[in-house]
Amino acid sequence: MKKIGIVSAFDPHSDRKAHSGILYKINEAIENAGFETVWIKNPFPLRYKWICRLIALLNRVGIAKGVYFDRTFLGAKLLASTIDYTEIDSCDYIMVVHYFHVPAFGKINKPIIYHSDATFELANNYYLHNMPLWNQKQAEDIEKLALENSSWHLSSSVWRENSVVNHYGIDRKHCVVLEYGSCIDTNGIRRTPVNDGILRLLFMGVDWERKGGRIAVAAVDILNQRGIKTVLTVAGLKHIPKECIGKDFVNFVGYLNKNIPSQYEQMKSILRSTDFLLLPTKAECSAVVFCEAADYGTPVVTYDTGGIGNYVVNEMNGFRLPEGSSPTQFADKIEEIWQTHGMLERLSLGARKLSKEKLNWDNWTKWFKENIYEQN
Repeated sequence: MKKIGIVSAFDPHSDRKAHSGILYKINEAIENAGFETVWIKNPFPLRYKWICRLIALLNRVGIAKGVYFDRTFLGAKLLASTIDYTEIDSCDYIMVVHYFHVPAFGKINKPIIYHSDATFELANNYYLHNMPLWNQKQAEDIEKLALENSSWHLSSSVWRENSVVNHYGIDRKHCVVLEYGSCIDTNGIRRTPVNDGILRLLFMGVDWERKGGRIAVAAVDILNQRGIKTVLTVAGLKHIPKECIGKDFVNFVGYLNKNIPSQYEQMKSILRSTDFLLLPTKAECSAVVFCEAADYGTPVVTYDTGGIGNYVVNEMNGFRLPEGSSPTQFADKIEEIWQTHGMLERLSLGARKLSKEKLNWDNWTKWFKENIYEQN
C-alpha cells in the first residue's frame, strides 16, 4: 500500500479541531483513496514560542510593530527544525496543510503535495496588517520557496489558485482547486425548521471583528424592530462580545470543541435548527462553516470577498453582498428571503445540491485516487 506522510503539529488521525477540522478530513479522504497515512510530527519549538511572546510584548510598547515571526526566515526555519524525519523515507509522498515552512525549509526528498487557502500575496493587507517591508520581503520569498519546492498545489478556491499561477508563476497543470467539505458528520440529517414563526440565524466564528459579528447583531436588531421575531445564536467565541450583552435576541453558546462529544453534538443540533447562516465576514479564504451549512441545507448571507465565491453561489445557496454593505442591507436581504414564498426552500435545496456536487470530501478522495494513487 502506498503511503503519504502528513506533516503537522496535530494528529491528523484524531484531532477534529485542528485547522477547523480540515486536517482530520483531508487525512480521512486520503485514506479513502487507498493510501496508508502516517503522522509526521512537527511540534512548535519552545524557542519559537518564547520569541513570539517577546515580539508580542515589544509590540505593545511600539517596538517590532507588525512583525509576524512565522513569516521571517528565522521563524520559518525554527518551525521546520522540529520535523520528525524518521518516517519520511518510508513514505511515497508528503502532504502539507498550510505549513509553508515545510516545503520552504524542510529537508524532504519526497514529492510534496502542498495545500493552502491563501498565498502571502493575498494575505498581506487582508489578514496580515502593518507588516514591515523587510518582513514582507522575507514572507514573499518564503512563499515562493514553498511553492517552487512542491510538486502539486491544492487550493481551496479559484482566488488562491489564480495567485499561485499569476503572481508566483506556477504552471497551472500542477494546480487544482478542491473545495472543502463539511467537518461535521450529518449522517443524512438535514435542516429541520422549527416552524414556530421565529427566524433563527447563526453566527459562527472565532474572530468577532473579522467575521463581522457587530454587523450580524445590528442586522438582527433591525429585523426585530421590523416585527420579524429573530434569534441570533452566536457560537465559536470563548467570551461574550459586548455587543451581545443585554440583547434578548442573542443566544450566546460560546466556543464549541469538536473533540468533546457533547459539544460536537450541540454544534450539530444548532446547525440542524438554523434557518440562515449569517456571516458578514470582511476577510475570508474558505470558511468550513459554509460547507457545514450547505450539508445541512442551510442558506448563507455573507459578503463577496476572498475565496467565498467557491462556497456561496448567489441565488443557489444564498447571497454574497457587495463589500461594505450595511447591516440594513443584510436585514433587507434576509427579510426578502424569509418573506418570499418558496425562496428559503429553494435556497435550501440549492445548498444541498452544492454540497453533493462540490463542497464535499469525496472530491478529494477522487482526486488523490486518480492523480496520485493510480498515476504513479
